[in-house]
Amino acid sequence: MLWEPAVKKLRDEKGDPRIYEELEHLHHQMVDLERQRSGRSEPRTKEELREFVERNLRYVAALVAEEPVAGDEEPTKG
Repeated sequence: MLWEPAVKKLRDEKGDPRIYEELEHLHHQMVDLERQRSGRSEPRTKEELREFVERNLRYVAALVAEEPVAGDEEPTKG
């Protein structure tokens, strides 16, 4: 995953292998759940993750501005 090198570096710098352990566990649970729901065996690509984040950021920005989002009725799942 994209965050793994940063977490490894932080763990090495701080000398604590447990830093972000709970979030890492939660991430793995979410990945397993997504695989069960979607039937998809491969993890999402960087491009798919970027598109997901951009769509949801546009949705949140529209909510804050109280304006409709063109093409999106609600946040995209997955």
